[in-house]
Amino acid sequence: MTYHAIPDNMVRKKDGSYVDYRRMNSVTIKDAFPVPDVKDALDSLRGAKYFATIDLLSGYWQIGMTQRARERSAFCTRRELIQFTRMPFGLFNAPASFCRLMQIIIHDLLYACCICLSMTS
Repeated sequence: MTYHAIPDNMVRKKDGSYVDYRRMNSVTIKDAFPVPDVKDALDSLRGAKYFATIDLLSGYWQIGMTQRARERSAFCTRRELIQFTRMPFGLFNAPASFCRLMQIIIHDLLYACCICLSMTS
């Protein structure tokens, strides 16, 4: 079986083809919100007695998009124009937006206890 590497900025459409966000990402104003440092997260485990896991496999799909973002991430199929209402993978600032949201939600718990956020299946 042959596997083809798909760039991170490609989003699969319903018909099996892909939407390529490289051009849009090249003109996007970069969001500099920091992604959490793994070393800091691991250091916070020292002395912990209880652990919890939160499955965030579909976490991006929980973040709504503004009307302006919907228009800019739209793509055409043979039959219609499709606009995402929820954040798709492949947008340049999606990781920073997701990290910002998680920081807002768990800010009181961040590094006070161990929270393992999993985005794998």
